Amino acid sequence: MKFEEMKRDEQYRILMPIVIKLLQNLGGKASRKELRDEIKTSADEIPEAFIDKTKPAKNGGVFYPFNFIYNFSITNLEMAGFLTCPQRGEVALTEKGRMCQAEQLDIEKDVYVFSKPQWAERKANRKKQPEKILIEEQEEIDEANGLDENWQTQLKQLLLKMPPKKFETFCRLLVRKMGVDIDEDKGVSPTRDGGIDGYGYIISDDFRTSRVAIQAKRWDNEQRIGTPEIDKFVGAMVNNNAEFGIFITTAYFSRDAQKYAREGKYPITLIDGDRIIELVEKYQLYIKPVTTYQLDKFYFEEN
Repeated sequence: MKFEEMKRDEQYRILMPIVIKLLQNLGGKASRKELRDEIKTSADEIPEAFIDKTKPAKNGGVFYPFNFIYNFSITNLEMAGFLTCPQRGEVALTEKGRMCQAEQLDIEKDVYVFSKPQWAERKANRKKQPEKILIEEQEEIDEANGLDENWQTQLKQLLLKMPPKKFETFCRLLVRKMGVDIDEDKGVSPTRDGGIDGYGYIISDDFRTSRVAIQAKRWDNEQRIGTPEIDKFVGAMVNNNAEFGIFITTAYFSRDAQKYAREGKYPITLIDGDRIIELVEKYQLYIKPVTTYQLDKFYFEEN
């Protein structure tokens, strides 16, 4: 049976050992978003499309159904003492989690024996089912992780509507902000681009200059960039004597494409729709910061 067709409890039982194992691989500590991305990249048990699937949210943004399962699993593991959340949007393994052999985790004896009594207590205090409690917290968690802020959702939608030429120009500017000296001629003409959408040079160690090819694909965010597209880009890199590549898309990269980009002869940096948003925020690219505040959970807790 496919993961997305399973009952919730079966999904939790599959995901919890994966969370522990990947956190161990990441050094024991990561942001929720980093861990989620790692699940998307390496957890073959869970389809990439399901992880990225969205639904309209009450606040006007989008809701990620997978994140509900993900955060419920994290809370169970926290209640069972395998991990802790040192600050908002961050998870870290405890000593129990670091020493755990994830493949041998007994969900009933190692997790639920600790978490179910705590859910029962929360239910008694709030008179709601555990899953209803979590779904109310979901949008707050997503917002804290930068997964569903209104300006980010709006930016994604606007990038998808952007004319191809304007999107290519936007990508070249983004790469320039990242430290690449953009060539004014190469990759700019639509008839003589040699299969690339930009070209530039980056200097490292104060003397070494490397040639960088840029590819920009304004695709629907439900689509996946696969290995054929990466392979075509590699060919364009070779034709243009580039040593590195930067592939930017509003869509997502398949697991095979990510592996190919990492392990191939020519290293390629992959920037998907979520990463574009992060970089736009980091480099303040055509955005203006607005200072505001959000009340912490302390004010909403009954005890």
